[in-house]
Amino acid sequence: IDDFGLALADQDPSDDPDNDGHTNLAEFAFAGNPTSATDNGQRQLRTTDANSDSLPDLTLTLEVRTGTTFAADGPDLVSLPIDGISYRMEGSTDLANFTSPVTEVIPHLGTGSPKPGYVFKTFRLNAANGLPNNGFLRASASP
Repeated sequence: IDDFGLALADQDPSDDPDNDGHTNLAEFAFAGNPTSATDNGQRQLRTTDANSDSLPDLTLTLEVRTGTTFAADGPDLVSLPIDGISYRMEGSTDLANFTSPVTEVIPHLGTGSPKPGYVFKTFRLNAANGLPNNGFLRASASP
C-alpha cells in the first residue's frame, strides 16, 4: 500500500484515505488506488450467454491478484490466499440470502487490460440462467 505514497497514518488495511467507502485492503485486492476515489479497479457487469446454452446469464468480471484460483465452498467460490488476500464470490436472487451457486467462467469475459499484477476473472450466477428473476453477485476480500 505504501507504493501509493500514503501517509503512515493512512496505511492500515482498514483505512479509507480517499473516503470512497472502500478500505485499503479492498482497493488492493481489486486493483483500486487508495488515493483516488474514482479508481476502484475494473468491474464489468454483463448479461450474456456465458455457458453456451443460448440463454443470457448474469456475469461479473473483475480484477484479482495474478495467480488467484477459486474452488467451491458450498454455493460460493473461495480462493486460496494470495499476496495475503482470500477472495469470496457469492450469489443471491433476493439480496437477503447469498446462497445461490456461483461458477467461474473460463475463459474470462473481460475487455481491456487488467493492471500489472492482476488478472481478470469472470463469475456467473447459476440461478440467473435465462434471467428468470433478480440476480446479485458479491465479491469480497479478507486477509
